[in-house]
Amino acid sequence: EIEDVEEVIIRTADSEIVFDDAAVSIMEAAGTKTYQLTGTPREQERTQELVIPDEDVKLVVEQTGVSEEVARDALKESGGDLADAIMWLSD
Repeated sequence: EIEDVEEVIIRTADSEIVFDDAAVSIMEAAGTKTYQLTGTPREQERTQELVIPDEDVKLVVEQTGVSEEVARDALKESGGDLADAIMWLSD
C-alpha cells in the first residue's frame, strides 16, 4: 500500500473522477505493477486553466512592442499559441 495518499484524480477529456483519502495498493506480477484504488469517487467537470509562461509573454512583448498585459491577453485569446498572438498583435 502507498502511505499517506491524499487524493487520486483520474482525468478524461471532459471530466475528472476524484478520490479523496483513497487507499492505493500496488501488486506486482510477471514484472508488471498493477495499482488498485479503493475509495469513494466524485465526478466533476474538468476545467482546463491555461498557463501562460512569463517567457512567452516576454517574447511577444519583444516581437510586437506591446505591454506585458496586452501580450498576456493576446496569448490567452490564442490559446497560448505564440505565432498566432504575435500575428494578431502585428496586424
